[in-house]
Amino acid sequence: MNKVVVLGSINVDMVMETQKLPRIGETILGNAIDYFMGGKGANQAVAVSRIGAKVELFGKVGDDTFGEKALRHLENEKINTAHISVEENIFTGVASIFRINGDNSIVVLPGANMLFEDISTLADCLQKEDIF
Repeated sequence: MNKVVVLGSINVDMVMETQKLPRIGETILGNAIDYFMGGKGANQAVAVSRIGAKVELFGKVGDDTFGEKALRHLENEKINTAHISVEENIFTGVASIFRINGDNSIVVLPGANMLFEDISTLADCLQKEDIF
């Protein structure tokens, strides 16, 4: 199978279950929280890796605990992380997902994802038989 190159976001998703969204100035109690590795780019890379493709992911994480966990997760999924850089003094992307009766409301803080600019390395990495 060809090499698959993915450029995209790397996030940690925090899914909070609650009965309702708080109004401005209101504090409510939630029911549960789950943490997932996410981001559109990371999710695509994991899915393609799981069907047996060789995958290289381009992106950025912050120099925080979430960045360390995201890199470890991607490596465990057999994704080449050589082109994921760690950006100092910024956080890894986070998605806060509020689940109310099975429906989601999402707030995304892109963090380090917004700082990717290494297009020349990406272009150099791509071969004509690769899938991008």
